Amino acid sequence: MRTGTQPLVSIVTPCLNPGERLRRCLQSVAEQTYRGIEHIVIDGGSDDGTVEVLRGSQGIRWVSEPDGGQADAINRGFALAGGGILGWLNADDVLMPDAVARVAEAFGRDPALGLVYGDCRIVEGGRELLTWRAPRRLTMSVLEGGFSIPQPGAFTARWALDRVGGLDDSFELAMDVDLWLRLLVAGVPAARVPGVVSVFELHSRSKTGSVPRQRFYEENARAYLLAGRTHAAALSLGQSAAAAAESDGGRIDDRRLQEGIAAACTLTDGWDERPSARTIRAAALAEAAVIELRTSGSGLRHLLATDVWLDRSVRKRLRAAARRGAPRLARRALHRSS
Repeated sequence: MRTGTQPLVSIVTPCLNPGERLRRCLQSVAEQTYRGIEHIVIDGGSDDGTVEVLRGSQGIRWVSEPDGGQADAINRGFALAGGGILGWLNADDVLMPDAVARVAEAFGRDPALGLVYGDCRIVEGGRELLTWRAPRRLTMSVLEGGFSIPQPGAFTARWALDRVGGLDDSFELAMDVDLWLRLLVAGVPAARVPGVVSVFELHSRSKTGSVPRQRFYEENARAYLLAGRTHAAALSLGQSAAAAAESDGGRIDDRRLQEGIAAACTLTDGWDERPSARTIRAAALAEAAVIELRTSGSGLRHLLATDVWLDRSVRKRLRAAARRGAPRLARRALHRSS
């Protein structure tokens, strides 16, 4: 559908008791420089005043009723949407004022595109933590290397979503990674728009701020397995084991690390295809090294295990981490392993 000469862009916001953050999300969409937007809010039955906020907001469509979770709510919104370009923006997130204009321009330049995305600024308590730099090219090797694209500000063409199906509502955390994988497997072209298109707020009530990081890695592993990428699933399970062993100070508890590796291997017992236990262990040790090397050289002890260097994908991930700022001592160790 088009509004005048502009393609209609549909943005779905799922929420449940989002509090005051919802106002900023709604405002960021209302203030877009691109005018051909419909904003649909799917509320899961909030009791925190959200319904009153929605009733008093202009230019949005909304529904408030129980749903099956975040992915189910987004799918419901997509079913109601009339746009040929679709995206979802969680209530914690906001878009830069020209985000949709830049995304629509990219789709307009190349009608073959099925996915467009950009960088995302991460903030906490009003302070900018970092900018999530999206990869210039989205490929299977990029995702399997542990890198993904920011979900806020990522938009999918209707035809691409029709080709691969909606979000898998069996996922609570990795529904976006699962979608990116299915789009890649289906051969859907993707492109990055330069610069920051969205802002994500990290806080104690958000999933990212309240759910243990290892659970994200475990769901990523299941998404990889469904895409037939067993080796990548093993790498994610290794990351999960290392994340479970991390203390508040960025140190790795070696006993918890070994327990995490054993638990990750046990997690695969019911899977049709079981990732390699050796790869899980190698990935866990590599991730443990990366975590500790952010603050001290003690993480080098994890790199003494032979298994770490026998897996090409693990070596690739270590080198990428070194390029992003591992200490000089670690970079020399990685160079000698080449």
